[in-house]
Amino acid sequence: MPMLLNASDYRRRARRFLPRGLFDYIDRGSEDETALTRLRASLDAITLVPAVLTGQDRRDLDTVSFGRRIAAPLVVAPTALACAGGGSAAGRYQHETTTATVEKLERWLHDQPEAKIVTSYVGQGAPRFAFAMAPELPDPAFAKVVVLTPHTEAREDLKHRLGQAVSQGLAPEANVRVTQLVFGPYTPFPVEFRVMGPDPAQLYAISEKALGIMRGVPDVRQANRDWGDRKPVLRFIPDQDRLNLIGLSPAEVGRQLQFLLTGTIETHS
Repeated sequence: MPMLLNASDYRRRARRFLPRGLFDYIDRGSEDETALTRLRASLDAITLVPAVLTGQDRRDLDTVSFGRRIAAPLVVAPTALACAGGGSAAGRYQHETTTATVEKLERWLHDQPEAKIVTSYVGQGAPRFAFAMAPELPDPAFAKVVVLTPHTEAREDLKHRLGQAVSQGLAPEANVRVTQLVFGPYTPFPVEFRVMGPDPAQLYAISEKALGIMRGVPDVRQANRDWGDRKPVLRFIPDQDRLNLIGLSPAEVGRQLQFLLTGTIETHS
């Protein structure tokens, strides 16, 4: 491993290992970079004189900062590298689109005489203290709308009419599922089929045929599969030796990737 003797050596090493977006943010300034130029000039004016043969039998990194002694001359300061709203632009767009769809459904429900109370949860399921069976994980593209009706007959009428409105295009941008909230073991769909085998492509083709058959049955509603759409997946496998060279752990790299790709929540208001 080459020795790191000065700031330029550390900069070159950081550029080699850090994600490009993070390195550019740390390394660059803004506009004419006047402040950055002055900072580099002030650092270059500092001369580090090593203490050679001066009785360093006790190694101590303690220093005094703002009148307080600290164990090492390192200070963590706040920076501006953050994502507004604690998430990426894609996440914010999904949340805004989901909210707009929920507002559309709420307006329709408020016009229905059976709907006494309408409560919506955007980005997550209902609170666990209320509905403990199979809670949904946080997802900006998910929402749950809970409607309270005065009695069973009103509930069934509203379910039927809402299902019809959805099939007629009430919210075509969303996959809306109308179902009764059951306090007990959760069953997403009353009729389910499981297709098993070693070849994913063949399984997907068989599921397409099964979906076509079920959609042809007049009494079947909301036929679907839990596989979802096939999407490319990129998996990062960190090199442990290279991480050790720059003093990073896999957990720290994972947090950095999550921060750069999806953002992170710093504070809750």
